[in-house]
Amino acid sequence: MDRARRFLPAIALAFLMALSVHGAMSAVTARRLAASAANLHAVVHKARAEAAEAKAIAEFGDRVIDLPEDGGGWHTSVFTHDPPTAAEQRLLGFFASDPQLAKLKQQTHFHHYTPQSSVYSRFANLTSAGLPAIVLQDASGQVVYKSSGAATPNAPWPLVKGVIECIRAHCPHCPRPKPQPAPPEPEPAPDVTPGPPNLIPDVVGPNQNTPSDARDDTVPVTIAVFLLALGAGFVAAARRDDRKLL
Repeated sequence: MDRARRFLPAIALAFLMALSVHGAMSAVTARRLAASAANLHAVVHKARAEAAEAKAIAEFGDRVIDLPEDGGGWHTSVFTHDPPTAAEQRLLGFFASDPQLAKLKQQTHFHHYTPQSSVYSRFANLTSAGLPAIVLQDASGQVVYKSSGAATPNAPWPLVKGVIECIRAHCPHCPRPKPQPAPPEPEPAPDVTPGPPNLIPDVVGPNQNTPSDARDDTVPVTIAVFLLALGAGFVAAARRDDRKLL
């Protein structure tokens, strides 16, 4: 009994150490589980965002930024810090990498303004909500589309979609440029490969296909006359010989 009592402190100490190790391991496991849950949540959020974007693209995939006839007088302005942040650099890159936004940039007067631009102060009403800001104005200066601050799209497609919808809402009946007719398809090249020649048979005189009234009968008639004359000569000579004998 005394011997067992002597071991009780050691047993208690070992038990406490085991509990400490278990608690430390449980804390590590809990942190790992929390990190895994956060990663899983991020993956699910990203997948949902990509699915929503794919759905929007499927719905609006056949629609393009269609400016009215006076679209050449419209203005596209992008306002950023100086120098632009990484997100603003990416936003400016959309107008080069995305075909729709690149076309919008080419068809309108494109401007990039920063607080260092001499005319920046004129646009306080457009930049008051924060930077970056994207503004599309028609030829009269009226704002057709505007997004700024946290509302600025961080991907090309939401920006394209917003511009398309705002243009059509702003000017649903504006005349659009008439599509140019497609150039006619070129005529197929003539086949110049030489084929077999049309052989013409020799024609050196009348044949069975020559009409009877077109035949030349003078040769046989001449021969017949010659033979008759020759025969008459022989007959006459024979008669003369008979007379001499008499």
